[in-house]
Amino acid sequence: MSGLLGGAGGPNVGSSGPSAGSGGGLDSSSVERVVATHRTGVKRTCWERGGADQKSSVNVTISATVAPNGSVSSTSSSGDDPVVAKCIEQQVKAWHFNAPGSTTTVNIPFKFVRQ
Repeated sequence: MSGLLGGAGGPNVGSSGPSAGSGGGLDSSSVERVVATHRTGVKRTCWERGGADQKSSVNVTISATVAPNGSVSSTSSSGDDPVVAKCIEQQVKAWHFNAPGSTTTVNIPFKFVRQ
């Protein structure tokens, strides 16, 4: 059985640019709602489809740049499995958040554990 556990503190939301302003219309709870909506699909597509050679756990953090209209304009990832990370990046690129009104960066931790 596989599970997806939230990372420490959940999604981290911040404005892009030199000053850390209000972050527009995105807050952690609205980001978490979007993540929760897609969590099962990400787990199924990026984690469970792997073969028997997969690791027992994977930690990936996706950094998504959210455009003023709420679409994801770019993603990057870090973590201990580049294949899973790239798959999650592709999934997140299709997500839509509440329109923040300004470009905002969201860091979303994913942890998959085989049980």
